[in-house]
Amino acid sequence: NEIENLLNRSKAGCIIYSSKKEDVVFEIKKKVSKDIIFINMDKEKSDDESLSFNQVIEEGRKYIAAGDTSYMDYEYSENDFKILLFTSGTTAQSKGVMLSHKNVISVLEGAPGLLKVYPKDSREALLPGSATFFGAPGACLPA
Repeated sequence: NEIENLLNRSKAGCIIYSSKKEDVVFEIKKKVSKDIIFINMDKEKSDDESLSFNQVIEEGRKYIAAGDTSYMDYEYSENDFKILLFTSGTTAQSKGVMLSHKNVISVLEGAPGLLKVYPKDSREALLPGSATFFGAPGACLPA
C-alpha cells in the first residue's frame, strides 16, 4: 500500500483524512507505528480511533484564549525543513523531496503571476498528490 509506505518512510506523526478514506486509513493504522495521531476531518467527536478535526481546532482556540500563544510565536528560519513531498515514482519507488518554508512560499507567491483566477472560478484536478504546483496554490483557490 503506497500510503502505508509513505507513512513509514516519512516517519509522520499525524495523518489527517476524510471519512471517505476511513476504511483505508484503519487498515493502515493496524500496520504502522502506534505513535501516529489520526485526525478525521468529518468526525463530530473524538474517540479511541481518531480525533475530530473540529475538536482539535476548538482545543487550540481554548489554549489561545487562556493566553498560550506559543504556536503563533514560534520562530523559524525560512530554510527550515517543512514538507516531505513524495514524487509520483513513475520510474521507480517514489522519492522524498525536502521542501523548506521558503520553497513553499515561493510557489504560493509565484502562482498569481501564472494563474488567472476570478471570483466565480472553481477548480478541479485529477492529479497525484505529488503534483506540487497545483497542490500548493490550488489549496488556496475556491473549490
